[in-house]
Amino acid sequence: MSIPLAGAKMLPFIKRGAGMLARNAGKLGKELIPKGTPMERALMTAVWWGPDVLVFPALMAATAPEGTSAIDRLGIAGEEATIGTLASLVGQSAGIGIGKKLLKLPSGGQALGLLQTAGDFTVGAPARMLAPRPLTNKAYETAQLEGQELLRAQIRQEERERSDALIKLVLEGAGLSTNLMDNYG
Repeated sequence: MSIPLAGAKMLPFIKRGAGMLARNAGKLGKELIPKGTPMERALMTAVWWGPDVLVFPALMAATAPEGTSAIDRLGIAGEEATIGTLASLVGQSAGIGIGKKLLKLPSGGQALGLLQTAGDFTVGAPARMLAPRPLTNKAYETAQLEGQELLRAQIRQEERERSDALIKLVLEGAGLSTNLMDNYG
């Protein structure tokens, strides 16, 4: 099955999940904020949001093709941060929903937190693979076109050098022939 076909088959589930997310945003908002001691909250915030907001966007911007402008790199980072944050929200919300609705887990418990993290990772990976990235794609397409144009310019230069060498050889041969005719002819 191709990725676009798989994405099309997933669309009804994604729409339903987005609707549920919108209807339960107030309740979920309380669950999406880590609980515990300040150190525990900081650690869970880093685990849940750090990769989506900082790590993956920085990697995508840093590995953009050579010659990509700083503004384009910033756009690529923003694109990746948006994808990651939305995927994380959906995944964490799914984990919370499974824990609370299906397993009847209490709010703020460790088991619910683990399901929230599992949902984040489970949704995040496929979402990152399937998400469209127009800014990133444009940067790579531009780099490819510039590379092709550079190659064409190199080929034209080599052809020009060969033509010049051939003309030089013909002229030198004609000069040698004239010289021989003058001396022996």
